[in-house]
Amino acid sequence: MIPNLLERVKTKDRKALKEFYQKFSVRLFRSAYRYVTNEQDAGSIINMSFFKIFNHIHEFEYKDDKSMLAWMNKIVINEALMFLRQHIAYKETDESVLEKYSVDDFCEDNLSLEDYYQLI
Repeated sequence: MIPNLLERVKTKDRKALKEFYQKFSVRLFRSAYRYVTNEQDAGSIINMSFFKIFNHIHEFEYKDDKSMLAWMNKIVINEALMFLRQHIAYKETDESVLEKYSVDDFCEDNLSLEDYYQLI
């Protein structure tokens, strides 16, 4: 069944694209959700992943269901990692921590391990 569906997807048959999406989107969504733990972000990742899957499906050589799922899952994971790299939230340093240090305190000889930890 999947090889037949895959051949129809390669021809860009709209019904086949929809069927393919419905068949695999939930499973791939779970993979994306493990990385971002946010349904909306996971949905965005899945949409971008299927865009890439559909654009590169003609390059994929079907061997079995497991290899196809692994290929699609790899695309989802790469998309999730790209998403995370683009949306890294940097934590601002509390200025009260910085105010207790003078410029001389930042000399390596004067800082303890706890001082480094607080600055980070």
